[in-house]
Amino acid sequence: MSQSIKDDIKRYKDLKSDRASFDTLWQKIADYVMPRKSEIQTEKTEDTEGYVEDLFDMTATQANMTLAAGIMTNAVPPTERWFAYSPPEQILNDPQKRSKASDWFEQCSAIASKELARSNFYTEFHEAMLNRNAFGTCAVHAEEGKRSLLNFRSFAIGTFVIDVDNEGYVDTIMRELQWTARQAKQEFGEAALGDKMKAELKESTNKKFKILHIIRPRADGDRDRTRGDPENKPIESKWISMDEEHELRMSGYDEMPTNVGRFLRWGDRAYGTGPGIQCLPVVRQVNFLEKKMDILAEKAADPPVLVPEGMIDEVDWRAGGETAFDPNTGAKPEEWMTQGRYDIGKDRVEIKTKFIEKCFHNELFQMFANVERQITATEAMARLEEKLDVFSPTFQRITTELLQPILARVFSLLFRAGVFPDPPQEAFVQTATGFALPLPEVVFSSKLALALKAKENGSLQNTMATLADIAVVRPDVLDIFDFDTIGRDVAHNNSLPPRWTFPDEIVDGIRAERAAAQQAEQEAALAASAAATAKDLGQAPKELLDQAL
Repeated sequence: MSQSIKDDIKRYKDLKSDRASFDTLWQKIADYVMPRKSEIQTEKTEDTEGYVEDLFDMTATQANMTLAAGIMTNAVPPTERWFAYSPPEQILNDPQKRSKASDWFEQCSAIASKELARSNFYTEFHEAMLNRNAFGTCAVHAEEGKRSLLNFRSFAIGTFVIDVDNEGYVDTIMRELQWTARQAKQEFGEAALGDKMKAELKESTNKKFKILHIIRPRADGDRDRTRGDPENKPIESKWISMDEEHELRMSGYDEMPTNVGRFLRWGDRAYGTGPGIQCLPVVRQVNFLEKKMDILAEKAADPPVLVPEGMIDEVDWRAGGETAFDPNTGAKPEEWMTQGRYDIGKDRVEIKTKFIEKCFHNELFQMFANVERQITATEAMARLEEKLDVFSPTFQRITTELLQPILARVFSLLFRAGVFPDPPQEAFVQTATGFALPLPEVVFSSKLALALKAKENGSLQNTMATLADIAVVRPDVLDIFDFDTIGRDVAHNNSLPPRWTFPDEIVDGIRAERAAAQQAEQEAALAASAAATAKDLGQAPKELLDQAL
């Protein structure tokens, strides 16, 4: 085994050891929130019963589903256009390039939307959101597909480790898989396998081998920038058979294929925290209370009974049954230990259930689902604002950590696949080495994105309404505002296509022409006034002209 492989395996084991405390926490969360994924530390041998037999309350499971569905419906709706590619600012500010470049990026947006719909993006992204909400961390991998142009995978929690760079961004993902020799052959070819795997191919067994996939940036000294072969791409892709300590493949990517999303950062740790972690103690309490209340309900339906000695076989337990007893002794069957307060337990469960649903932001997405049918957009915004303030930080993480890099990766994959029309010359920018096609800006236009942007527009409207009376007395109070920037930001917040607004150069030209036209009108008016005055003076009596002179 080369030193490189030895170092890679050691680093993976070190990172996995650092993740151990999260594994323990994730196992507890999975038991109560996502039982189908509760094999992080516990191997299930009881078939499906072993996953849910200790689960008595499904509030957290349903709350997680509601949050994931809300994100999908309001942030990445499969049936609507929720994003668009736009030229970078360098092109938008160039009036000679702006129009044609914008049209081309718009065509690319339409094609990318269709390809995402044809792929498994929406199912895998939904799975990623379930993981992110419950465990605080998720990972989405994007690559070329076999059945469609794009293929996505949401990595299961507990199967990968991550590391961050000096700026806190995730730049390294190591994923452990369990594959048979047959599966490894399908991926790498028989020639690339180690001796143990080749031997297993002949035996045709289902023995599993540990496969490690490493994705990380290549150091400048480890690649030749002038070459574009897989071994010199900026992102390294390395496959290792850990059992054999054998390299299966060395390859690379043009851009990071796997993006890690965190609901919120857990201090300085690489992993995240989320609703599933925040409300875990309450989830466990509700589960315990529901268990006890089930016992109370069963007791009420079929209460325990004290039976006098000697009557054990004489009590008729059937509905309407008759049991004889001696009134002289007073010994008769009677209920026992049925005084539990079911009402108190019910109240406690209701309080804690609302807390769980609040942790998972269920109220926000229930409002999105209902307000449109009942109130105006302005009233809806007023009601949503408080809840949007709470959800906004984690939504920003969805866009910056997941959606923007994923859509940039999608753009590059589809461009290299040749499905986009040929870009016009106006879409290129000049670099130190020539001309290159830049990555586009991504503009989001989903309900959630627009609702957050509308807060800025609402603040402007409130400010202007407040200043309206002051501006009547002191018009110069409006001089503090940069109305050009305000206008562009409002248009951007309303997701207007960039090509609908003129760049600064054209706006300056329009204003210069308007100012020149106004100047000419004023000069013409002054000339006409002077001519009229001269004419009037020419018609005045001589004595008045003498006085005027």
